[in-house]
Amino acid sequence: MSEHTPGPWHVGHDMQTIRCKSGDPVAYRTENPFPASVNAANAAFIVRAVNSHEALVEALETAAAQLDAAAEAVRAPHPSTANEQAAGIREWATTARARLASLQPETSGERE
Repeated sequence: MSEHTPGPWHVGHDMQTIRCKSGDPVAYRTENPFPASVNAANAAFIVRAVNSHEALVEALETAAAQLDAAAEAVRAPHPSTANEQAAGIREWATTARARLASLQPETSGERE
């Protein structure tokens, strides 16, 4: 399997072409029944998905590790250990929410 074009990607000025960091086109709209506003929204959505991928993978890996630790804490013989783990999980949840908030659609900045 080939490697994909490295990111970050962005929507071109024409609102129909998705371009990589160098400015070369990665994908472009072909004929379809959607209005231009829907095509622009779809292009922006694709760019957000591509550019969010690594952060989302990292967040899921962190979540899995924290859940593993929480499961071990439940088995721990001392309640204080469970409390420490719970605090760690809450801290991770706060970080995860901040990461997810940063991935929300932007009104600008995703276009060249």
